[in-house]
Amino acid sequence: MDSQLNILAVIGFKGAVLDSLILHPDNEHIIYPLGSQIVIRNVLTREQRFLRVLFYIYIRAIIMI
Repeated sequence: MDSQLNILAVIGFKGAVLDSLILHPDNEHIIYPLGSQIVIRNVLTREQRFLRVLFYIYIRAIIMI
């Protein structure tokens, strides 16, 4: 049986990866890496969403679009 844990929320940001905390152009979301996940947090509602990624470069490309 292959079971998987789902992330409900995260707390904290260390900032060890340079230029990794990004404010989205809509000024409502911050985006940052956390292990193999990307956290997207709405600063107004505090809602968090998570993307599973393999490489940080892909996320930078998505954010720039």
